[in-house]
Amino acid sequence: MLAHDDRVSVGDYLRRWIVSYAPSLSPTALDRYTGIINNHLIPGLGRLPLSRLRLLQIQDYYSEKVKTQAPNSVRYHHAVLHKALETAITWQLLTRNPAHAAIIPPKEQPPFETWNESEVAAFLKFVTNTDWYPLFQLALYTGLRRSELLALRWREVELAPGRVNIRQSLHHNKERGYFFKDTKSKYGRRSVTLPSSTIAMLQKLKADTVSSLLLSGNTFSDDRIVFCRDNGNPYSPNFITGRWNVLVKRSGLKRIRLHDARHTHASILLKAGVHLKIVQERLGHSSIQITADIYSHILPGIQEQVAEKFERILDGLG
Repeated sequence: MLAHDDRVSVGDYLRRWIVSYAPSLSPTALDRYTGIINNHLIPGLGRLPLSRLRLLQIQDYYSEKVKTQAPNSVRYHHAVLHKALETAITWQLLTRNPAHAAIIPPKEQPPFETWNESEVAAFLKFVTNTDWYPLFQLALYTGLRRSELLALRWREVELAPGRVNIRQSLHHNKERGYFFKDTKSKYGRRSVTLPSSTIAMLQKLKADTVSSLLLSGNTFSDDRIVFCRDNGNPYSPNFITGRWNVLVKRSGLKRIRLHDARHTHASILLKAGVHLKIVQERLGHSSIQITADIYSHILPGIQEQVAEKFERILDGLG
């Protein structure tokens, strides 16, 4: 444990804190926390004695960072620093959190592009005869995250009821390589229903997988990853993103990211009148407010459609 005196700098404390806090973070969050601490917080505040850290010093740090960093990035710096200083109170290194009253930039929703129904159909037609059709069809028809798609195993695919059960996600970092992480959140751990076309696609993919394994002298197991290399090993997440980018470019369609397939799924559902709560559950958001915040630019148009629909209903009664 660190001593409670001026010899403990903010940098010393943050290095010790991230080691202690790491087990509670997802691999992606740990990478981001570590990057913020090493690349920003320590260079900016690290030399200051922890016990003498004041609100004005933190505020000056944020004011400088916002000149070169996006507002949401500075908000993330604040979240990491605030959380770390809260632990310092628990460890009896501080009596109060000097970051508590800091003024941070307002939250900005990162821009994203989506396809409409015709563009989704055009892309899937373009990739129909490629090895990547099943993966990208499932992405567009379910809104699953890349990490969830690449972690999906056949035991989590229920073809008879027509649903996939999200239980794990695939991650990669330099220290551990590729590894699976259980979905612990009650919102992330969910079942997503499938349309008939996706059920048929997965039935064919499973049959093809079983046949291919038998021909090579291997047996099929429900524990096998649905979208994997021939030897059963997982695909690199970045490799899959690269394949998406290449195919989108070749298709001649508006370029969107693989993550925008998730936004596309949600946007099409909302525009079709699907309740926001259902969309939240399919996407695995922790609250309906998160879903509303992300797709707030779509909701006003939906409200207009609802108003017109209500009027038509009443007109029909006259």
